[in-house]
Amino acid sequence: MSEIGFFFLLDDDIAFIDIALATARKLLRIIVKKKDKVINLTQIIGFKNAIRGLEMIPEGPYGVHCLFGLLLDGEAPSSKEQGYIRFIIKEDRFGVSIGNGGSYESFIKDTDPVYKRIKISSGYRETKCDLDIIEDLVDEYLSLGVEIVVKDKSWKISKDGSIVIIPICDDYDWNI
Repeated sequence: MSEIGFFFLLDDDIAFIDIALATARKLLRIIVKKKDKVINLTQIIGFKNAIRGLEMIPEGPYGVHCLFGLLLDGEAPSSKEQGYIRFIIKEDRFGVSIGNGGSYESFIKDTDPVYKRIKISSGYRETKCDLDIIEDLVDEYLSLGVEIVVKDKSWKISKDGSIVIIPICDDYDWNI
């Protein structure tokens, strides 16, 4: 695992962060506006932590460990397609994967990425994903009726100095 620290950003890294921030904010607005489902507080906190983490780059999103995106499972009435768009923000990396798998497990474990873009604080960089593809697919997936997924294992240091994991979810997969 890379050392936590400063990210040296190129212009397209900054453009990617802007796209990820816009996507996180858009998905958060959609979740909050849904009236047919009970709003899950952990989803809202997860998106807030993801946004906070993206805004903390390049200094390093200390304490942030979020995964969010869209899952198209092939069960939507408007489409039988399957796939996912998965953003990750951690202390030592940030990125996106776009894959073909339509299951929750393929989303969480990123088992079938077609496109991938990742930046690690140690300097490693993979850019097999054009920025235009991300924006276009987010809009396309949203028009098809997808599941919005967010998982958050971020932590903070409380006033007494102890580490607090927020939020704690019963169904959370701790292996992201």
